[in-house]
Parts: sequence; structure tokens; C-alpha cells
Amino acid sequence: MRINIAIIMITLGISGCASLPGIKSFSADTITLADSIDQLAQDTSASCLRRLALDVPIKDLSTETTRAYNDVCDQSKQSSDLFIALNGTTRAYGRVLGQLADNQLVSFDAEVAASKDAITTLNSHSNNTLFNSAQLNALSALSNLLLHAATDAYRQRQIQQVLDHHGDLIQLTSILQTYINRVYLPALENESDNLDSLKDILIDRHLKSEPLRSKELLEFIEQQKTAITERKNMTKVILNAITKMLAVHAALLKDHQNNELLKQLLQDYSRQILDVRKQIHSAF
Repeated sequence: MRINIAIIMITLGISGCASLPGIKSFSADTITLADSIDQLAQDTSASCLRRLALDVPIKDLSTETTRAYNDVCDQSKQSSDLFIALNGTTRAYGRVLGQLADNQLVSFDAEVAASKDAITTLNSHSNNTLFNSAQLNALSALSNLLLHAATDAYRQRQIQQVLDHHGDLIQLTSILQTYINRVYLPALENESDNLDSLKDILIDRHLKSEPLRSKELLEFIEQQKTAITERKNMTKVILNAITKMLAVHAALLKDHQNNELLKQLLQDYSRQILDVRKQIHSAF
């Protein structure tokens, strides 16, 4: 009889949360989304290096100026690496939900530890004006939750406890959006403006004296401009996917087993992730 009561209690715990197939779908799509955001962040510092690679020959930069530009690119990479560490919590959150939906023990995730280290670093920087304390505190709470899920041996019946942290996920998505809108997109815009400037320099100063080399560089600049446009289009798709991720999570939280709205949201999210895959492939 004790066994039967335990089985009933476990069953009630499982049925009290959103549909397991829906959570598995959300998990897989969110991991893919986090991977795509990592690629976007890596391209932030790559944009700086692409700009430098053209500036050196066309602007005939001095060694000292080139070294200073390299330092700027190094700082950009450090910043993007910190953001990638924060975004690791996005991937870990999706992974933990997937493990719980399969009733697996949650494995310790090194990405969560790296995210907590990044939070500590940002909190210690007085010049951090990108992310506010509410965002970082919420991310810290979410990271702690995922660590507890591993150390406290969460199983399927604890899914609702994880989903209950919707407010922290809202702050996490705001971190992702902040970086994309205030760091990545401006980097692309700066790169594009610099290409226009280099084009003018080539036409005004080098086209007559070095026509072949100038034409090759002008053609390459146009290719780079096209690539930037593709990256901007990719970014819009990723931002839409972040919004859809949050909408799906809110629906999962509301304890729907067979809800048509939830099914539609899950389908929309999956289609958006498919579009993200296509755009990433096209842009990179």
C-alpha cells in the first residue's frame, strides 16, 4: 500500500506540470538557439578583425596604430567571451529541462559554473554599463537553480520547480537582447560604415595608380557588404526566436496538458529555429 501511495504521489507530481513532449521540444529548440547566439557573439570580435584586415593595407596604418587596433579587438573578444559564458545558462537551462522530461538525473554543467564566474567578473567591473544588477541577479538565481538540480538529484517531478523561474528567464532573455541590440548590431553597422569609407579611399587615392588591386579590393568590399546584410537579417530572426522562446516557456508554466495555444506556440518556435539554422548557414 505504501508503494501504491508513492506511485500516486509521483504521478500527481508529473501530471501537475506541462506536457513532457512539449518540454522536450522546447529543450531541443532552446539549445539550438543558444548555440546560434554563441556564433553571433563570436562574430562581434571577428567583425573587429575583419575591419582591421582591410584598414591596414588601404589606410596604410602604422605599426603603432595597428597594435592599438589589435588591442581594441582583443578587448572585444574578452567582452564577447564573457557574454558567451552568460549565454551558457540558456543552453544549460534547455538541457536540464530535457533531462528532467526524460526523467534522467541532471548532470553537472560546467557552463553554469562558467556563467557564475562571468557574473562575478561583471559585478566587479565598475565600468559595466551593459547589464544591470536586476539582470545579473536573476541570472545568478537561475544558475543556482540549475546547480541545485544537479546536486539535489532533481527528477521529472521537479520540472514545475524549474519552470517556476519564469521571471529569471525573462531577465536572461533581456541580457541576450541587450547584447545583440547594443553590441552586435552596432559592431556590424560600424563595420559597414568603415567599408563605405574604405571604398571612397580606394576610388579617390588608389584606383588610377593601382587599378587592378583597387578593383579587387572594391569587389571584396561589396562582398563584405552583402555578408553584413545577411548577418543583419540573421540577427532579426534570432531576436524573434528569443521572443518566441519566452512565449513558449510562459505557456508551459501554465500547466497545460493538451492546450491548442501551447501546441501552436511550440510549432511556431520550432519553425523559427529552423529559420535560424538556415540564416546561420547563409550568414556564415
